[in-house]
Amino acid sequence: MTVFGQGICKDVELCFQGYSVVTEFLPLELGSADVILGIQWLASVGDMRCNWKQQRLSFEVDNREVCLQGDPSVCCAMVSMKGLWKALQHQGEGFIVEYGGLQSSGEPDQPPSVLSSILTDFHQVFAEPQGLPPSRGREHAIVLATETAPVSVRPFRYPQVQRAEIERQVTAMLAAGIIKESTSPFSSPVLLVKKKDGSWRFCVDYRALNRATVADSYPIPMIDQLLDELHGSVIFSKLDLRAGYHQIR
Repeated sequence: MTVFGQGICKDVELCFQGYSVVTEFLPLELGSADVILGIQWLASVGDMRCNWKQQRLSFEVDNREVCLQGDPSVCCAMVSMKGLWKALQHQGEGFIVEYGGLQSSGEPDQPPSVLSSILTDFHQVFAEPQGLPPSRGREHAIVLATETAPVSVRPFRYPQVQRAEIERQVTAMLAAGIIKESTSPFSSPVLLVKKKDGSWRFCVDYRALNRATVADSYPIPMIDQLLDELHGSVIFSKLDLRAGYHQIR
């Protein structure tokens, strides 16, 4: 909602609770509020000490401590529909918020019995990755072009919050045996990518190494042929591998 005002009132003295302030005010339709002291006044005061539970605000002016006490009557209170209707007629607008409390038993929810049996039968699928993946008959390798010098790229500069997250994930992968300390002449920088859930995805920038890699040649599937094979299908499934990059050996 946007509130428009006309003009400005300068050098207005406001006195309350033994404290006076001279500042400029904008005349606005504020409804039930007489005066609002905003960011401009807060910035002019300087450091403040706030006790939100006791509704107390204190600061120093000319080496004198000023303590402002909030009005405890200005708080959330229950209102009937009749009282709300009268307030709407007086002020012209309002809103209703309905709060529903959830009672928790304190115990974690247990999965259904059918799902529990599946989790038990395939527990190795849902287990946290530990160490390198098992050998599956094929060992993948990175084939470099002939006479390729070791590819070494300097690390990026990271904000402190990302630096701490990188160190946390590296420590976890070292403990799980997924990675190990290396003194190889090859080096590629890491970076973090934000996921939809707000967490960070640990990535490695291999673009420089990819340019020196001999690419595999394989045919790309034809989309039309894939759609023809799906004709008549009614059940579809999708498989999302957790840290799939670390499941390739």
